[in-house]
Amino acid sequence: MAEPSPEETLQKHATVRYRTNAVLFAVLMVALTLWFQKHLQVYVTQVALVGGTMTLWALWELLQSWLKWGWGEDAKDTAKTLFGSARGTEYVVIGGVVLLVLWLTTSSLYLNYESSAGGGTEYRVEVKSRGVQFLPPLVFSSSQAVAGKPYFLRLRSRELELSVIEPRGFLPLKKTLERGARLDIKVPSDFQPKKFHVLRLVPGPNLFSNLPQYDDYPTVFYQLRITRAGAAPVTFIDLRRQSLYVGASADDIRWLRQKQLQGESLQNLLQLLHDEKVPPAAIAQNLPSLESNPAVLSTFEFVTGDRITVEVIRKKSDGSKVIAIKTLALSEGDAAIRPMLLEIPEEGAQ
Repeated sequence: MAEPSPEETLQKHATVRYRTNAVLFAVLMVALTLWFQKHLQVYVTQVALVGGTMTLWALWELLQSWLKWGWGEDAKDTAKTLFGSARGTEYVVIGGVVLLVLWLTTSSLYLNYESSAGGGTEYRVEVKSRGVQFLPPLVFSSSQAVAGKPYFLRLRSRELELSVIEPRGFLPLKKTLERGARLDIKVPSDFQPKKFHVLRLVPGPNLFSNLPQYDDYPTVFYQLRITRAGAAPVTFIDLRRQSLYVGASADDIRWLRQKQLQGESLQNLLQLLHDEKVPPAAIAQNLPSLESNPAVLSTFEFVTGDRITVEVIRKKSDGSKVIAIKTLALSEGDAAIRPMLLEIPEEGAQ
């Protein structure tokens, strides 16, 4: 059998190299397509182009037009020259290494607005990492349904806290943006509604009669100290003839009060006074003050299972004295705003 000539041997090696490089290039393109779809397609089509239809194939065709490549004989000759050479193998290997690095170090975060969930028409979302802003404040509506971006060459994961700033009433969402992973967040369905346990503290007849008027300059002050196991006490230093709302931030409490149905606050207050057997004459006398000029105190957030203790403190120039203590356990079925009567013994007010 005749030995193959050097030209035939070179041709055979070139053919094997061409096929090997072509297969590797095909695998590389599939992997690149998957990487693009995972991390970049949403950004390119819905964020950067705002509803465009750019795909990896379109980008490839655009690149070809820039390089003036055709799909005729020139393309075949270019492919044979590129894939049949040792340099072509180097290019494929380098491309594979680059793609591997991108696979391992690219992360992406995308937030998607769901107009049918939550009942709102616009949502403002804040994304932070270790207390520092991770993304600019985001506004979602029917005209802006997607936000986010890819992050390249990320060597470690990032802990994120996402918060719906407006409307209120959602718990913060904590997520980890892993290296090489994509994180998808649905707004608002991925955010759990917040369960509020706001207390409306209402002075009973004895306490009410000893409190100063709203515009008085008293010499005796009445304070309320709110405590819970594991939290620092919070004190309201000057209680007047008014209701006091506690159990959340002041902004959350005001938002909850605005959400109440017309007349709901008054109806709940009357029901409390009736249940506590407050005399009708005292109700008629005290009700206008209790409904007008309510005070709001920012406190630690009350949650289901808490045992909240409220102490009534009388403060004079010669010292302070606790004259009443009341403890209330919070349960899952409580209303978002629950009235609670605070009363002192008649002798305690002397």
